[in-house]
Amino acid sequence: MLKRLFNLFSVVTLVLSVFTIAACSDSKPYEKVAVTYMEAVFQADTDTVLDTIYIKDKRSEKEQRKKAEEKLNAFLPEVAKDMEAKAGGVKSVEVLKSELNEAQDTAKVTVQINYKKKFNNATNENVTLTVVKVEEDWKVIPNL
Repeated sequence: MLKRLFNLFSVVTLVLSVFTIAACSDSKPYEKVAVTYMEAVFQADTDTVLDTIYIKDKRSEKEQRKKAEEKLNAFLPEVAKDMEAKAGGVKSVEVLKSELNEAQDTAKVTVQINYKKKFNNATNENVTLTVVKVEEDWKVIPNL
């Protein structure tokens, strides 16, 4: 009897854990993509930046992606190098606030970039990104 009770308790705990993780992990995917995008910019991770940005014209998406990749490969390493030299790099990127429009297909996400040392007389900077829902994914509209 005790063994059955223990097994039942284990199953219930496992099920509750799965639901808790599922509920927390996808609660605000537009915030997650905004943070991923900013982290990728400061890490000069061109592939992740390309995966997280919105490319408007699907007909020429491959061509636009190639052009964007060339531009990003030219300046992202410089951005990362500059941030490392001036601010010691980026310690973290955190969501400060987000607002989802009524149609739930566009969000404004404000992130705080926390630097490792003082940069422009501050240790952090706030950036607001526009994130749009494209089919089932969220994509950042880049300010390039």
